[in-house]
Amino acid sequence: MHPEFSPTCVFASVIDETNGFTTWSPEGCELKEVNSLDNTVVCQCNHLSRFTAGEDLLTTVTAPEVVVEEEEDEGSNTKFPIMILFLGILLLAIIITAISEKVRKR
Repeated sequence: MHPEFSPTCVFASVIDETNGFTTWSPEGCELKEVNSLDNTVVCQCNHLSRFTAGEDLLTTVTAPEVVVEEEEDEGSNTKFPIMILFLGILLLAIIITAISEKVRKR
């Protein structure tokens, strides 16, 4: 690091996956330490995201990331618990009917 190195701690506030542009913002980030002996910068931020420290970071170009999402049938996730609930109610009704029949016969 050169002696005049004055980094800014920033996070990726806007990431445009279509063109690879990243906009960096210092909001919520604070520079804690610059150690020129081991070339490290320590930042403290109050949120999780992509972070970096450097000088004059406004917009950088990164390679676009390809994300493949598989469509999931959202209805199937809720059908199973409802079926179990109805089966439980049906079983409870059968048990109550059988017990009440035994009580009447006595």
